[in-house]
Amino acid sequence: MIRQLILVEKTTLLHESDDAEPQREPGQIKVTVYPLTATGQGAPNLMLNMIGDDASVQKSWLIVTRDGCCAEHATKAVYSLESGKYLFNTTRDKWATLGAKGGFAMTRIAAIHMAPTEADKELFKGRERGAAIISYASPITPLQRLMLLVPPGTDSGAVSLGWSGELQWVSASYPNGADHIYVDRTAPAGQVFTETILRFRLDENRSVDIPLKNDHLDITAAKLPKNFELVEMSVE
Repeated sequence: MIRQLILVEKTTLLHESDDAEPQREPGQIKVTVYPLTATGQGAPNLMLNMIGDDASVQKSWLIVTRDGCCAEHATKAVYSLESGKYLFNTTRDKWATLGAKGGFAMTRIAAIHMAPTEADKELFKGRERGAAIISYASPITPLQRLMLLVPPGTDSGAVSLGWSGELQWVSASYPNGADHIYVDRTAPAGQVFTETILRFRLDENRSVDIPLKNDHLDITAAKLPKNFELVEMSVE
């Protein structure tokens, strides 16, 4: 078991005047993680500075929330407290997961970030047609990020506001989909996390289906609505 002391510092700037509504600047979050050893607090092994409005710890993850304004979604940046790596952003509270024998490392997470949010400029890297980012990760490291592009001439933010954002795994045992599937056997990850489909439901009539083959989401075999595209993103 890893024992850590986590210091979270939050800064918020609010500009006020007599004749205007208060103007709020994006919040800043600073996180410092110290190991706790038999001799006490050790030197910091992780320091993060980022834009955010709140931070929390869930199990082995640090979650930094950036609030939305008006019709925008809030988005949560998720980091591994074990490795310090950024895993993914998500605009939903629930993730789709896979599990198998072999402990903590034999877990896979699929998460969705949907426009519009305050973080879209950074996350979509300026791609105007970017409407969603589908992430695939282990508990300690990112494995894949896929960007869903809407058809040319479409307002990505306006279109995605009407999407359900539901992610499910579909397999022979779960033909109607499930948000968690456990594989009750021991084998390497490439042999366990395979022959499954990750389904991203847009609405009642449309979905994006991406086959998972040998622990890799295969965008070349994905089924998409007409004129939609999937592109691979860097996880660095």
